[in-house]
Amino acid sequence: MSSVTRPPEGFAMIRATVLLFFLGRAILAQEAPVPYPDLVKEYEAASKADHQGAAKQFVPRFVEAAAARAGREEAVPFLLWVVENARAKEFGDQVRGALATLLETHIASPQLSRLPWALYIQTWSLGTEAVQAALTTLVEKSPHPAVQATALHRRAEMVGGRGAVDAEALAAARADCKRAIELAPGNPSYTGLLFEIENLQVGMVAPEIEGKDLDGVDFKLSDYRGQVVLLDFWGDW
Repeated sequence: MSSVTRPPEGFAMIRATVLLFFLGRAILAQEAPVPYPDLVKEYEAASKADHQGAAKQFVPRFVEAAAARAGREEAVPFLLWVVENARAKEFGDQVRGALATLLETHIASPQLSRLPWALYIQTWSLGTEAVQAALTTLVEKSPHPAVQATALHRRAEMVGGRGAVDAEALAAARADCKRAIELAPGNPSYTGLLFEIENLQVGMVAPEIEGKDLDGVDFKLSDYRGQVVLLDFWGDW
């Protein structure tokens, strides 16, 4: 009858440690969150084939990816993506949830310089008051001048860039633009909007324009003072 050999002392502990190691690696492999650039690439590929279908598929995935990184800076790009890209009415809850998390949990993130533009294009969905309130939160609570400047610019654009004639609102938009320029000097978008607010509002005298007509003859806009003039500015992108 053969005898049973007793395992070396500590063998059971070593075996348990090895098993736990491989079990842990297996769990991590199953639950490893998808990196942001990879998820964006997946979305872009799917969007080429079916834009609406891709949004329905990927908005929940970006929300879940953000939740998997809750409270960490890595969650910010996923939350921003939701606000930027979930534009259909059916995604309203996801957009509002992502926005609330960004403003409450990640207000100190420098990545929020992307948020003002996302808010601007979501105005029709979130409503003007909600967007203006969010922009004001960024202006007042973000510690980053670049974020503050971008928010100020978009807040001013919601007034000065839409032909506003209310003197008080226009004055506030002008002040926002000037402060944005102070925070981020040299930005042509900020100086351009300030010029529009100060010179291109309804009822103002149009700035002088000089050029050549279709026959190559020099002319100035002031040459036609007192006449009805249609100015058509256009561009090709």
